[in-house]
Amino acid sequence: MSEVTLDEWLEDSTGITGYRKDLHNTLAHFYRWGTNYDPSDNPFNIFRDIVGWSEEVTGTTLYTDSFSSIGYLEAHLVAEGLELWATYPLEVELWLNTLDGLENA
Repeated sequence: MSEVTLDEWLEDSTGITGYRKDLHNTLAHFYRWGTNYDPSDNPFNIFRDIVGWSEEVTGTTLYTDSFSSIGYLEAHLVAEGLELWATYPLEVELWLNTLDGLENA
C-alpha cells in the first residue's frame, strides 16, 4: 500500500485498502463514529477490547467507562464489528493493525 493518510484510507474511494469492501466500510464507519467520543468511552474501543486487540497490542484495555453508557446505536455498531470478526478474524485483526499504524503515523 502506498503512503496514504488515515482519512484517505478510511474513505477508500479508490480501493486502496485491499480489504473486503463490506468489512472496510463497516469498520471505517464505526471508527469514524467513535471519533465523536473521548477515548475512555469510545464504543470502537469496546470492540477493540472485546476482540482482544487492545491487550495484545497495547497491554491494556482502552475502554474505561461503564458499559451502561453506550446507546442502542453504539451497541449495534459493536455487534456489526463482532459479526465481521467472527467471520473474518484474521482480516479484522490486520485491519485494526493497519488502522493503528495510520493513527500513530
